Amino acid sequence: MGSILFMKNRKTFIPIIFIICFSIVSALCLIMQGDDFVWYYVYETEELFSHRNPNGRYLTNEITYMMVRYPIIKYLVYASAESLLIILASRLMDFENKSDILKYALFFSLFVTLPKEIYSNVLNWISSFTNYGISMIFTLSYILFSFRIMFEKEYYPERLWLISAPLLGFIGAFCVEHMTLYNIFFGIASIVIIYKLRKRVFAANILYFLSSVAGFFVMMSSSEYSGIVQENSDSTGLRTIDFSIDDIFMQIYLRIIPDYAKKFFIIHILIAICFLFLYYKADKSKWNCMVRRYTEICMIVILAYSCYSVFVNCCSDLTDFDWSMKVRALETAFAFVYFTALIYMSMILIKINSRIRFLIYLISTVVSVLPFLVVNPVSSRCFFADGIFWILALGELFFSCCEKSEFFRSEEIKKAFCIFSVLAGVFMCVINISNKYCNTLRINYIKEQVDNKSNIVEILTLPYDNYIYDDLSSDNIFNNCIEDDFGYTDLLFLYYGIDIDKDNFNYIFIDIMDYNSNPD
Repeated sequence: MGSILFMKNRKTFIPIIFIICFSIVSALCLIMQGDDFVWYYVYETEELFSHRNPNGRYLTNEITYMMVRYPIIKYLVYASAESLLIILASRLMDFENKSDILKYALFFSLFVTLPKEIYSNVLNWISSFTNYGISMIFTLSYILFSFRIMFEKEYYPERLWLISAPLLGFIGAFCVEHMTLYNIFFGIASIVIIYKLRKRVFAANILYFLSSVAGFFVMMSSSEYSGIVQENSDSTGLRTIDFSIDDIFMQIYLRIIPDYAKKFFIIHILIAICFLFLYYKADKSKWNCMVRRYTEICMIVILAYSCYSVFVNCCSDLTDFDWSMKVRALETAFAFVYFTALIYMSMILIKINSRIRFLIYLISTVVSVLPFLVVNPVSSRCFFADGIFWILALGELFFSCCEKSEFFRSEEIKKAFCIFSVLAGVFMCVINISNKYCNTLRINYIKEQVDNKSNIVEILTLPYDNYIYDDLSSDNIFNNCIEDDFGYTDLLFLYYGIDIDKDNFNYIFIDIMDYNSNPD
């Protein structure tokens, strides 16, 4: 008995150690970029005066400042936060604990293969990770706590949760606005669902909801938000809120639909496979004609959407020919039909507890992006939570399949996902290490050329520049996005102690192969 328990703990221990090692490597490879430089110099540079109190993200603003200022804090906070995020989400993915190592391998595999736009904008960017990554830790912690109350009938929250739950709600409100709103939504939803399932209300859930609401009002008390609502009054000059119907539809077509679902094509392929398997295994003798017809139609829709997502990611995205946006309107309709098909199939093919969790995750993908109907600017990093919820929804389907067949929990499947997750983690480490090495080489090479007063400065391009926001890329260099003649590149040169004359600074881009081929 003792040896069996040891082996089970060992199987869980190994993936956790791997996750921690991966997070440490990722932390060590972080490169200062974009807003990281703004936070580093925010109290020292006059041009950054308007950025000193840019919003109500009081917690993550302070964490960001400490991380960019003190490397040891950066490494400790990032490695700890990313590890905790992956472990928490893996635990949620297999809430009923039907596997040991498989949940970690499955979630990690999908986590590191998130679309590169999200990965580069969140996981490889300090000032973005603190907002979007750390906020998810607060949210997932409360979801896990709520699920225990919902689905473990003998579980009653410890008294410590009377303190912990309101702290999660209140402190978690000071990370990023759309997740603050999501926390309020899930606070209400958890109370209603728990009451339906347990026929009672728990004080910890009520305190979480109230503290989330209180945190929201404290966050919104920042004068910056009233300035954003008043047109052209934002201190940074970037953010707007538009409530007109035309603007909302354009926001859906241009900002939300391109990132909401179709970029997660690996997830949609696996969702289609899982539903196809559950459909095949279902006892159809109890279905009437209408149920048979609707399930067949929904199965076709799910398979079609998975094929469509593969096509637009691996071949070419669909393009509009005029501003009537007919293609985007059709994509929006297709996403809605797909979403409806997933709901219907879950009602037919998944057991009640798994269905509730699946629907919570599925609805969460929508709720987490709803604020972006009226808010600008919107970028890929805004869909990080959306991606995590899609992964968790897939997890519920996958482990529902595990109940139906030994194959899904066989040693062969475990080994396949473990090998894939390790390889994916190693490849991502190679990408991050290569970018870190080349960035260090690039900065030293620029310093050398500037010191030698070279007429044309050669700037190395990073080998994997699609996995990082690069201030020295051809798209971003001297783009003056802070003020008329002042931008991220100016702060980068100041940070690395490179003194240049911008008016006479001539440069060309070379790749690492050209650099290593240079005889000098």
